[in-house]
Amino acid sequence: MSYLRLGNDGRAVPLGWLGEQPRRQPSARPQLPPIDPRPFGGDSQLRNRAVDLARLYATRIAPAKAQQQYQEAVQAAAQAARRAGRDVAAARAAVPRPDVDQLRQQLETERLAWLAEDLRLTMEGARGRFGGSWIQAMSRETTPQAQQAVYQDRLNRVNRAWEISRREEIDFLTSGAPGVSALANFRPPAAEAQRQVTPLIPGSDHDPIAPEVIRFVQELRRRDRDFSVWTYAGHGGGPFHNRGYSIDIGLGSRRDNRGFYPPNDAVAFLRQVHEAARAAGVEWRAIYNDFSVADAINRETGARRVIFVGKPRTQRRRDGTTYSNNLNWHGPDPLIIHFHIDLVPR
Repeated sequence: MSYLRLGNDGRAVPLGWLGEQPRRQPSARPQLPPIDPRPFGGDSQLRNRAVDLARLYATRIAPAKAQQQYQEAVQAAAQAARRAGRDVAAARAAVPRPDVDQLRQQLETERLAWLAEDLRLTMEGARGRFGGSWIQAMSRETTPQAQQAVYQDRLNRVNRAWEISRREEIDFLTSGAPGVSALANFRPPAAEAQRQVTPLIPGSDHDPIAPEVIRFVQELRRRDRDFSVWTYAGHGGGPFHNRGYSIDIGLGSRRDNRGFYPPNDAVAFLRQVHEAARAAGVEWRAIYNDFSVADAINRETGARRVIFVGKPRTQRRRDGTTYSNNLNWHGPDPLIIHFHIDLVPR
């Protein structure tokens, strides 16, 4: 049944069938707002927290840095004295020690400037990586104000995860068990592996996997089934790039209030990684940004097997400026929480 109204000429004009709803005009696809170019996005509270991070970093680094500078200056003075035929001992004794407080202030200033630029690039990288999903979430809202609120929520989550990871990084740089050193000669074999595609590891059709990695995953599945594993074309950094010895692993675990896997869950899982690696005849190293987990595993295994990597992937424009359109991060959520695992045959 249709219903009518009178037009300007007095004729009846059909409006449509009874119960038909007027069509809603599609709204324009929302766009991500531009990044605020001011340091720390003009957020004074965020800047204050960054100052705290820079101060903590400088306080921990300055004593060792001052000692390093002093030793380098002593060596340089001794070499110059030998070349000139002067008293070497006197030359060494004449070298003044650096002012640790002055050096700390310098390091704090430099670190704060680095953090401001690092956050800018991280936000660019986050928009490049997550921007499509952010726009989808914004599209579900009907008002510009609600869309802006969705964007600000995503922005705040990334900012918070960035702060947490930069705090963890300080511990990775300055703490840890004494005497625990990096794995020696940890790199893939020179010979190319007979790489394979396997349903055990999604993505191996794009980046075939070395047989030792397949054995490792099989051993790990015998010990734990509550994880996902994957790879992709060009996986791995440095000597591991595109060699078939790198995989990513995510846990089915919940997150703690920082956005990491609960530390007990992560430590228990990496213990199983260690056992599976021994059974498969491989050495292993993980990238994961929770220092408490890394410190526990590194102390237990007597080697620095769990390391930190969290950074924007950067490129240079022709004018020399730097920009980012992706991230290389390993937690906390939403900064791509997962374990990156590199493996080497024993």
